[in-house]
Amino acid sequence: MIEIRQGSLGLIDQMSELFNQYRIFYGQKNELEKAKDFLLERLKFQDSLIRLAFRQDTAVGFMQLYPCFSSVRLQPIYILNDLFVHQNYRNNGVGSALINEAKSICISDNIAGLQLETSNLNRANELYKKSGFSLIEDTNFYSWTAP
Repeated sequence: MIEIRQGSLGLIDQMSELFNQYRIFYGQKNELEKAKDFLLERLKFQDSLIRLAFRQDTAVGFMQLYPCFSSVRLQPIYILNDLFVHQNYRNNGVGSALINEAKSICISDNIAGLQLETSNLNRANELYKKSGFSLIEDTNFYSWTAP
């Protein structure tokens, strides 16, 4: 059984380890302390929602939602910025459980929906499609990085 828990200071070590693994998955350096500091700031400023998935007492996945607004919809939305399942627990419903939790949060908080960005090569693309996400093929996504 998968249990979803809200991210908190009491779970910071488990959150940080999963978040660090997530960043490594995306080609970033192993920086556990910086990952922990980043999450501590999110908790301190309450500017994201973090949930962890547990199997028994082991944290096996996490997600992080950032609040945003849709001018077109005239409603708030959440950006599903981070979703990660430890490699030993993939394809066992953990990712689906986290996405379902995000959907439940949207419904209970009267949020218009979820948006996410991921690589074309990410195997989780199938999970997103199965979870009811629609691929927006007729848009361009741009990014600018400050010097």
